[in-house]
Amino acid sequence: MSVGTIGYAARREEIVLSGAESLDVLIDLSTEPIQLEPIVVEARSQWLSRVGFYERRDDPGNFGRIITRHEIENRGYTSVADLFYRVAGARVDYAEVGRRAIKFRRVVGTQTGDGCTPPMYLDGMRVADAWDIVPPEWIEAVEVYVGGASTPMQYRDPCGVVLIWTRRGS
Repeated sequence: MSVGTIGYAARREEIVLSGAESLDVLIDLSTEPIQLEPIVVEARSQWLSRVGFYERRDDPGNFGRIITRHEIENRGYTSVADLFYRVAGARVDYAEVGRRAIKFRRVVGTQTGDGCTPPMYLDGMRVADAWDIVPPEWIEAVEVYVGGASTPMQYRDPCGVVLIWTRRGS
């Protein structure tokens, strides 16, 4: 006799009965875990959906660098400027004591050979150099576009652009 059910190991036992005997049998089955496909849950911010972040992030033709909250937390960044040490085509300059500035490599039609300073947008609003003002723990994602050709149309600038999206309502 063989018995089995979902979540338990099948068990086979030989039972011999003679004639018209009947037998009540209690069979203990050992549990057997079922291997399931992993479940992936992605929570999306309605705010970031409205501003087109997810479309840009998931677009294979997007040449921007996306820095996620997960990456910011895992790398232990202490300022926004720290994010740019790992961005190709960007460098961190010291503007004055306690202030840093971000420069992108020289792009045709932009400032001097020293590079250009990209505009920065915070939650869709252009802001002055705030590289060390926004705490990294406030940030949901950063989009970095070096050079105007890769920049989303609404933020077009020959130097490129930096888009910082905070966790507001995320």
